[in-house]
Amino acid sequence: MPAAPIIFLDFDGVLNSHAWWTRRGPRKPSDSDFTYEIDRQAVALLDEVVLATGALCVVSSSWRILRPLHKLQRGLRSVGFSGTLIGVTPNVWDRKGRGEEIERWLSWQAVRPVFAIVDDDSDMDPHKDRLVQTDIRVGLTAADAARLVALLGGRTSLDSGPLVKV
Repeated sequence: MPAAPIIFLDFDGVLNSHAWWTRRGPRKPSDSDFTYEIDRQAVALLDEVVLATGALCVVSSSWRILRPLHKLQRGLRSVGFSGTLIGVTPNVWDRKGRGEEIERWLSWQAVRPVFAIVDDDSDMDPHKDRLVQTDIRVGLTAADAARLVALLGGRTSLDSGPLVKV
């Protein structure tokens, strides 16, 4: 088990948004299916959170079902993410919510890590207090990133050098 904090990461509504889909423009021949679906500005904010906290990411997004972890990692790297994806939450077919899948992943760890969830959905019981809920209309914002940093115990603008603007 890594000693680093964990970010449970959703993609749609976090790393893309309605606003971004409107402004992204037509697909370029160089765009892969993956990078075309990701907002580089949102990825830059996520990267700031990772740099400020030393967090590792576990994919809780439904994207984990259609894309292998190594392809998700490679795709995020291609749009500027320097962090590490260490795994995915289990796909619990009879689940009551994504929070149950996160709880199952946590239960498999020898030591329960400090963690935060970033998602546009609210089905995070029993972990709503660890949720930074984004708005699908705008995706991950600087305020959301600052809240993630605070939940993970990282540096904020109140500390010796801001990595995430509050």
